[in-house]
Amino acid sequence: MKLRPSVENDLRRLDRMLRRKLILGCRDVFDDWTIGKRLGTPLHGLRSHRVNEYRIIYKIHASSEIDIIATGHRNEIYERMEERKKSKR
Repeated sequence: MKLRPSVENDLRRLDRMLRRKLILGCRDVFDDWTIGKRLGTPLHGLRSHRVNEYRIIYKIHASSEIDIIATGHRNEIYERMEERKKSKR
């Protein structure tokens, strides 16, 4: 499992208790990557794991490597992911 630098920065900005919950959520994903739900278009290929009102967005690679792409509040994380995807085109 790897965390992108942007995820590490996001986690540092959160209060300690929430950061701990999200880190435990990342470990849960690592232990059983099927716990998250599959995301549809336009985020096809990604999965989302719920931790209270926050989400952990991740991708499973063919080599079974888990890439934690983003964490954030459910009200803004999906829009932020769509914007990132559009900016990469």
